[in-house]
Amino acid sequence: MSLKALFTFQVGIYLAFSKIDYPSGEVIYNIGPPSDYIASGDSCIGNGLLFNFQHHIEKLENGNFTLFDNGNISNQIFDHGLRISRAIEFEVIGDSVCNMIWSYSLPNTLFGRAGGACRCWEIIID
Repeated sequence: MSLKALFTFQVGIYLAFSKIDYPSGEVIYNIGPPSDYIASGDSCIGNGLLFNFQHHIEKLENGNFTLFDNGNISNQIFDHGLRISRAIEFEVIGDSVCNMIWSYSLPNTLFGRAGGACRCWEIIID
């Protein structure tokens, strides 16, 4: 599956990603952390997903996205005070809203600050 319209870019020191119209180059939306955590202060849709330092975004056949959230500042964003990496699946509705479908948090002993990936597998039980 091709993601030709999906690019990553650096906003301050936190990564976000965008949907960009081709060939006009118009940015349709940016998805990233809350504006408090973006050096430019730009607003993004999906900031309620609270991912940060993410890797390995994939678009699924159903149109949803998965990514691996390294969670380098999760100890600041969440109330638990721990640095936790996680996998998440989310949907984008109407180019303006993101909804979390599911997330799986790794034990904090498996926190990974740089890199990582996740994969969704369809399990069929007969």
